[in-house]
Amino acid sequence: MSMGNLDKKFIASLTPENVQAVFDDLKRSKTDVVPRYRVKKTTDDAGNEVKHKELLDPIRIAKGCDRVTHKKFQEKMADNAAIICNEGKKGEYVFRPFMEIETAKPPFGKGPDELEKQER
Repeated sequence: MSMGNLDKKFIASLTPENVQAVFDDLKRSKTDVVPRYRVKKTTDDAGNEVKHKELLDPIRIAKGCDRVTHKKFQEKMADNAAIICNEGKKGEYVFRPFMEIETAKPPFGKGPDELEKQER
């Protein structure tokens, strides 16, 4: 089977550095600039309800279909990049989609204080 010019360019681009660069670009594009919080309710020793604000991860990349989070993927970036590059060059890499998750979108025109009130 002959290889076309596009195939040659694609294979030449399969380097660990490019995999890291693409991952970094994805992370940058999926990072919230406004902090997000989750309010957790607990009870203290006296039985009073106490609310705690928990800062959520600003990077919002869905897990892969293999259920690997972006943090776990990054921890093993060298191994993951090598696998992607080697299997891609052999024509055996299967590009898998992300898992789909539902994400609520805040209403336009409401500030962070108003959104926090809605979460209660």
